[in-house]
Amino acid sequence: MIENMDRSAGIRVNAPGHSVKVGDKVSLTGTLDEVGGEKCISTQSANIVIFPGQYPLPQPLMIPNCQVGSSVGLCNTGLLVKVCGRVKEYGSGYFVIYDGSTEAGLRVISSSLSSVPAPGSFVTLAGVSTRSAGLPAVWPRAQADILP
Repeated sequence: MIENMDRSAGIRVNAPGHSVKVGDKVSLTGTLDEVGGEKCISTQSANIVIFPGQYPLPQPLMIPNCQVGSSVGLCNTGLLVKVCGRVKEYGSGYFVIYDGSTEAGLRVISSSLSSVPAPGSFVTLAGVSTRSAGLPAVWPRAQADILP
């Protein structure tokens, strides 16, 4: 995922073999694509220019679960967000949290995590606002993005 420095937009990037790290400033070219109902840019790593230097990391925007994935309010798909809720369900590669703002809860993609929170625990987490199987979801970047 990449995000404008002014927080106005973000988008998923599919770039096999890339060497981009969190915090890098980049310029890229590619093809607009769609994966699982989410717009993305598909590119080769050769089409990514990395600008060396120290750049500030964006802080996650705290939003209610019902606003993730642009289902309500301004478009936030592709942006770093912070959400919270009680863990109530588990599925293959995800778990669901509830904050009371949506009946269906919010999917949290857990495929990149080493462990998931215990059932019934209350968590705050940061991640990228996205879609999974056509549903709003949050994709934590690392285990450290999930706080009890």
